[in-house]
Amino acid sequence: MVAMNLIFVIHCFVLIGATVGSTEDPKETAEDQVSTPDVTSDQSDDHLSTVEKVLQEFEQSILENEISLNGSSDVDVTATSGGESGGGGAAVGTADGGKTKQRQQQQRPRVNCIQLLKKTETDKSGEEKADELDDLILINGTELQSRMAEETNSNVTNRTAPATCSIILFYGNWCQFSARAAPSFNALPRFFPSLNFYAIEVANNLNIFSQYAVVALPSVLVFHNGKPVYGFNNSMHNLETYVQFVSNITGAKPDQNFEIELLEQDYEGPVPNTVVEKLNYNLVLAYLFILLCLLVNISKSTYVTNLTDTLRNLWREVEIQHEHAD
Repeated sequence: MVAMNLIFVIHCFVLIGATVGSTEDPKETAEDQVSTPDVTSDQSDDHLSTVEKVLQEFEQSILENEISLNGSSDVDVTATSGGESGGGGAAVGTADGGKTKQRQQQQRPRVNCIQLLKKTETDKSGEEKADELDDLILINGTELQSRMAEETNSNVTNRTAPATCSIILFYGNWCQFSARAAPSFNALPRFFPSLNFYAIEVANNLNIFSQYAVVALPSVLVFHNGKPVYGFNNSMHNLETYVQFVSNITGAKPDQNFEIELLEQDYEGPVPNTVVEKLNYNLVLAYLFILLCLLVNISKSTYVTNLTDTLRNLWREVEIQHEHAD
């Protein structure tokens, strides 16, 4: 919506500039105006056609960026371009071409992922059978570094080159939002068996979280060639948004043999969907430090100083009276 408003405003300014630029000098004589109407008309038409072309190219780039960001397929390029150009025949043709290009842009993934094949094993009868679809692996910081090193190919220099892709969930077992998102992420490997899925917990891997600039939990990052390239930026952590995100980024299509819904096994793990209640010693130390600083500041205040002097004087008077009594 913001992009459409921006296009409309720029269109208005461009048309105003074209109108002002094509207006003739009022000091010209009537004979000059009568003698050169065709030339002025041709120049004005050429100028307007150039303006329309520039505007359509700008509009097309805006729409491409919008589709690339949200993966929406509901953008009607024909209606937009036709309305902006005033219904001209050339504009309709350009809009049709733009619509085709927009669809191609929509189908283009942001990273080029190698489609991994499921491992197979041979049973007792000698026939090969596929492994069970349970590809989500819980790892720690050391394993993450090792696996990303294995997936790194020095010959791959950009995201358009084919390389191994991994989807990694950063979560906390004490975080209720991570617990809510756990079943949805547990279900993802069922729809994308050709991708790697990992999950890492924050408790003993704080250095990994700082290395990849993870500041919120849960966080989902897409790794291409062993490097993080895209992050999940949506407040709704559910199966539908996860499937759409992975499909838009990697270009992988979800397995049509499964409906996009959670199963009972998704609530069982491997990422836990229950919050672990435990004492946070770091938080306790932080509270004690704050309390200590508060007591030190209070002890240096004027009120506490006067109160201490008053009590000290009273104690001395009592001691003197006791000595006289003896």
